[in-house]
Amino acid sequence: MTTHRAARPRIDREDELALIDRLVRGETRARVLLIQAASGMGKSELLREFRARCPGHLPVIVVDFKGGGLNLADVLFHICDTLGWRHFLTLAQTVREILRSTSINVSGNLIVGQNEISIASGGPDEQTRDLRRSRLTAALVDDLRALGRAVLIFDVYERCDAALQDWFSGVFLPAAHRSPQLAVIVAGQQTPEPTQMWDAEFLPLEGIAPEHWQEYAHAVGTLLHPEFIRGCCAAFKGNCLSIAQTIEAQGGGRV
Repeated sequence: MTTHRAARPRIDREDELALIDRLVRGETRARVLLIQAASGMGKSELLREFRARCPGHLPVIVVDFKGGGLNLADVLFHICDTLGWRHFLTLAQTVREILRSTSINVSGNLIVGQNEISIASGGPDEQTRDLRRSRLTAALVDDLRALGRAVLIFDVYERCDAALQDWFSGVFLPAAHRSPQLAVIVAGQQTPEPTQMWDAEFLPLEGIAPEHWQEYAHAVGTLLHPEFIRGCCAAFKGNCLSIAQTIEAQGGGRV
C-alpha cells in the first residue's frame, strides 16, 4: 500500500511577509527592500511564499542570479520577455535609437534581442557606456511605471558581477526609489548598500522559534521532544534548512 506524506508545511515568516505586503502596497517609507541572511535561512522560501500569496493581476518579475554569469543585457531582456514586450515599447525604441546612432541596422520588430541590448548598453568609452545604460534604465522604469503597481525580485544578489552591482546601486535603484508604485526586493547573503540617491527597508532573517519547529515536526509526521528541537536550533544556529532536514530525517520517531 502506498502512503502519501502530508504536504511540506510553510516555515513561519508571517511578520516578514507582512512587511513585504506593506512594501508592495506602498505603505513603507522606501520602495526597496533588502533581505539579507546566511545560506539556509530561508530567503528563497520566503520569496516563494510571497509569490504564492500575490494576487494574479499583480506583475511580479523574478531575476535569479544563482547560476551567475548574467549581465545587464540578460537582466533587461529577462524582465521584458517575462512580462511581454508589448509593455516595453519605450525601452525597445530606445535600444533602436542607440543602435541607429552607431550605424547598426535594426529590424522594425517589436522585440529586440539580448545581442541588440548588449550592443546598445556598450560603447567605446566609459562615459558613453554610462550614458547609454542610464538611458536604457530610464526607459525600462518608464515602462514599468506605466504598468501601475509592479514587483521586481532579485535573488542571490551576491552572485552579481561587479559591473552589474554598480548598475544596481548607481542607476537602477535610484530610479526605483523615485517610482511610488514600483516595489523592488533584493535578497542574498550580501545586498547593496543604500546611498544618498536611494533608501531601503532592511530585513535580516533571524532564526525561527523552537515552538514553531515543534509544530513543523508534527506537521511532517514526526513526534519529537521539545529539548531535541531546542538542541537543533542551538546546534545549527537557527539555520532553517539544516533544522528542517534534521527533523524530517527522524522519520516519525516517537518520544
